[in-house]
Amino acid sequence: MIDTLLWIGCTSSFRTIEVAKAAYAALKKLNVSFTYLGGEEGCCGSVFLRAGMKELVGQLAARNKAQFEELKVRRLVTPCAGCFRTFSLDYPQLLEGFSVEVLHISQLFEELLPRADLKPLPLRVAYHDPCHLARHCGVYDAPRNALAEIPKLQLVELPLNREKALCCGAGGGVRAAYPEVALELARQILEEAARVGAEVLASSCPFCLLNLREASRSFNGIKVLDITELVYASLTGGIFHVMVR
Repeated sequence: MIDTLLWIGCTSSFRTIEVAKAAYAALKKLNVSFTYLGGEEGCCGSVFLRAGMKELVGQLAARNKAQFEELKVRRLVTPCAGCFRTFSLDYPQLLEGFSVEVLHISQLFEELLPRADLKPLPLRVAYHDPCHLARHCGVYDAPRNALAEIPKLQLVELPLNREKALCCGAGGGVRAAYPEVALELARQILEEAARVGAEVLASSCPFCLLNLREASRSFNGIKVLDITELVYASLTGGIFHVMVR
């Protein structure tokens, strides 16, 4: 039986590998007993579902459910907002008897960080609410509470936040079909971050991370990090790594 399965997700497995590494290492530092599937991990189907490819998603969902049942997975933890939304909201509608508990990694951090040995990260950080995690699933407080546990980290709010947060532009096929629109939406968020004096813009969605980072390189250069990277840096005292990587 697997008590906790760390589900990395496609984007972090192949494109934001630093998020996968930080999630794995942070859970190890927090003494969480977990398993990960590596090359046996499939796709949750989130991108295909948003594109209307329901038949394919049904096949992926059935495969994943069978794998979870074979491994006797009790709880799934993921750093991906898209995977979290798909497993927690869509799978119960697509599949009969899907009973795995699903957590976004920020929810586990919120629970465990108050008892952790955290090192100071003297950074001014603005947090961006991803659509899938926030508006879709109502997870607003967990990422903020987790970041607030990090000593010396100053958490500031973007002018448009929580229910009113701007979409990063990456989801719903926009980044693939209209990359210039996706980058313009991301630039608006980076402009907000600059307005509140943020040194770092934090995200809890690897898809947002990709788009915001690309926009930052051509816009204002604000450092864009996933909350898993910030948590791992605080667990190890590694501010140099998050700011210079």
